[in-house]
Amino acid sequence: MADSAPAVNGGSLLEATKSNATAAYQSVTNGPVAQNVYDHTQKASNELSNLAAARRTPSTPAATGQPLTHYHSFFSELLSWNNPRASAIAYVTTVSLIFAARYLDVLRWAFKVSWMVLGVTILAEVVGKIVLNNGLATQVRPRRYYTVPRETLDHMIGDAHELVNFFVIEAQRIIFAENVFASAAAFVAAFISYYLVKLVPYWGLAVIGTTVVFLCSSDLHLQPGAD
Repeated sequence: MADSAPAVNGGSLLEATKSNATAAYQSVTNGPVAQNVYDHTQKASNELSNLAAARRTPSTPAATGQPLTHYHSFFSELLSWNNPRASAIAYVTTVSLIFAARYLDVLRWAFKVSWMVLGVTILAEVVGKIVLNNGLATQVRPRRYYTVPRETLDHMIGDAHELVNFFVIEAQRIIFAENVFASAAAFVAAFISYYLVKLVPYWGLAVIGTTVVFLCSSDLHLQPGAD
């Protein structure tokens, strides 16, 4: 009887601990903070979907009568901040990539990962053949190597073609003053950058340029100008 009492007390303590842990977990996962995070996540997901759906050819052509690319609608929607979470994600991602390119030795890391992966696979293959008479890398080799489907490649090439044409068309629209305000803004930006480049590194200029582009109204440089 003396031994059973501590066992009962220990079991009760364990059950109480489990109950408290379960209650705490339910409080965290179903509490206002978790619900708020879930709501913002859903809103961000919806805004990203809206941004992706905005990729369509604008109905208004350029001053030459040529149709614009679907990236004109995409960037116009992105820079308009109609979907603030999606625009904020794009801005933070772009700035983070600039800082990563500046401070992280990505190329060296890529080479390091490459020789480590190759070393592991070669070692596994050699050791497997010596010990098991069958290479370990051979065992995990797929029956058929992965290939990029032609449809996927065609889509990627077509998308890259649209993106290149977006920049080509926009550069010409600015040079030939289709929108005077956009051309004036580009002039001011180029003039200031000419002097800033003596004081600010290229990555700093990239951060400043990204910030200015995201804070400016998209109507200034993406919408057709009046003839």
